[in-house]
Amino acid sequence: MERKLPADALRHMSFAVVGGFFGAYAILGPCGLFGNAQTVNLLQLLFDSLFGQWYSFLLHVGALLCYILGVMAAVILRHKYQRNVGRISPIITAVCTLLLDVFPPDMPHMAFLYPIFFCMSFQWTAFSGACGFNSSTIFSTNNVKQASIGLAEFICDGDRTHLRRTVFFARTLISFHFGAALAFLVIRWAPTHATLCALPLILLSYVTVIHEERVAAASEECVSEECTSVEEPTLSA
Repeated sequence: MERKLPADALRHMSFAVVGGFFGAYAILGPCGLFGNAQTVNLLQLLFDSLFGQWYSFLLHVGALLCYILGVMAAVILRHKYQRNVGRISPIITAVCTLLLDVFPPDMPHMAFLYPIFFCMSFQWTAFSGACGFNSSTIFSTNNVKQASIGLAEFICDGDRTHLRRTVFFARTLISFHFGAALAFLVIRWAPTHATLCALPLILLSYVTVIHEERVAAASEECVSEECTSVEEPTLSA
């Protein structure tokens, strides 16, 4: 097993902590809805339409649009404008955190979560995984599945390389739920400005992005120097 986490793994785990924080914050807050994904929101949207609760229906449509816009914004910035969405993602999350802190307490609960729907979908699109694994930093279903698959395959054939998958996804789950536990604590101790406690976590995630970029650049430089140091063959007379 690796004793030192690679740079992309450090970045992945740090963003999983952020994802866990906002996932728990959305559930423990006044709305009680998981703002990192769309399954429950879409079901509630359907139920509201069937019951004719059109005001609530429109609020859930707004949440869906925020999520879609977050995904599209990350894709467009990356491909059309060649922007580094890895650096942009924590900045957007920090801005959304400040919005949550200044939103009036009497606003509709679903609308209150719009910034979370947007920034978490942006984060999910900006970072698809690490260490060769596709893994979400904002929800856990597939992470549980992949950790279970790795463990089952190890039981089947005894190949310890499968444990690498299990360990990676288990670390992601631990990081995510560490962030969720932090959200629980700050909501309990400082409910008025609980979201501001996410800012140090977001700053740390930004630092890990910079660290990953520097490690990648240093690796490319080393490869380039090795290539140029190889002597070209000379033709003998």
